[in-house]
Amino acid sequence: MELSGLYDSNALRNDLVDALYQGETLGRDLRQRSRDDLKGENRAGQDLAMRIDYAWGDSALGMPGWRHVVSVAHRDVLGLRFTDDAYITTFYGNAEYEGGIAALGPSAQEHQRYQTFGFGVEDVARGRMVRLDVVNGQYLGALRLERADLYTAVDGQFLEADLQGEWYASDTAGASFGGSNGVGAAISARWSFGAERVRVTLEAEDVGFVLWNKASRQVQQDGPVRYDGLFVDNILDLDAIIVGEDQVLDTLGLAPAYGSYLRPLPARITAALHTGMHRRVEPALVTIDQLVVPGYVPRITVAKALPLSSHWQGVGSLSHGGFGGFRVGLGVSAWWPWGALLVDVPNVIGTVSPGAKGRALSLGLVAWFP
Repeated sequence: MELSGLYDSNALRNDLVDALYQGETLGRDLRQRSRDDLKGENRAGQDLAMRIDYAWGDSALGMPGWRHVVSVAHRDVLGLRFTDDAYITTFYGNAEYEGGIAALGPSAQEHQRYQTFGFGVEDVARGRMVRLDVVNGQYLGALRLERADLYTAVDGQFLEADLQGEWYASDTAGASFGGSNGVGAAISARWSFGAERVRVTLEAEDVGFVLWNKASRQVQQDGPVRYDGLFVDNILDLDAIIVGEDQVLDTLGLAPAYGSYLRPLPARITAALHTGMHRRVEPALVTIDQLVVPGYVPRITVAKALPLSSHWQGVGSLSHGGFGGFRVGLGVSAWWPWGALLVDVPNVIGTVSPGAKGRALSLGLVAWFP
């Protein structure tokens, strides 16, 4: 069983994110602290996952050492990259751009929530696995803006946006847990090679797609859009109102088209150099991973295990990349004749500090049966 939750950003502080999730008033000082940390190329995202696997047998498909495995999982993945002007316009309104242009692009967002049910085979001793999954698509919200120049006329008499991009969203009817707005398929595989105590592992997870249903929406725009139906000064100012994506589309006169379409899943690709015994849950010495969503850059993690007792060990890690920057992690792991346990906090400072960026926690539990 695996449980993991990660949120990270290279620009947005935890106190701002906490206030957004809790629906609190976003004071100017609160917004200003994150504005002061804007990087020009800003990133943020989350990856929430739960997986339960069950494996059995001592051979599969005529291959000794392999065994059958069934897997059930839930994932909620969000990736976002945005410009400084996009942040300022969203959290302060567009008044300071009066008579000028706010460059809201290039920006992108991908948010998918889905469940998988799979069947495969694995060789635990050599760290190898292949699994095929059926995917239930629950929620999709995606935006890609190659160009988005927003002009605000003097005195806020009209807005004009020069847009090149696309927007996708699933049907809202089945967006709650257990609902279904699409079906798909995915493959996951892991292959490890090398000596017993030094080996390399390559892994791909959730490489696949979802066919979203006929009630899904999309908008594709390439060209200017003008709106002068009301006084637009500070139309996006969060001191007054939070404007949803449907309201923005309606305001700008962008009518969505309805119909099915394919979207790739947010796959994760990982390469790792391991030392130590595989069944003793030693962490990888060096790991490089890429989550295929906007805002995620290749992340490298260096970890080291330190023995604490005959069954317990501490784990320290340093990482850089992903949705954020440099992170310090701590964890503990243990193993017994019947199983293993891993608790990891990959971002210690962020997890305990509202003034830092990002939080992360993962839990793994393995039980071996005779």
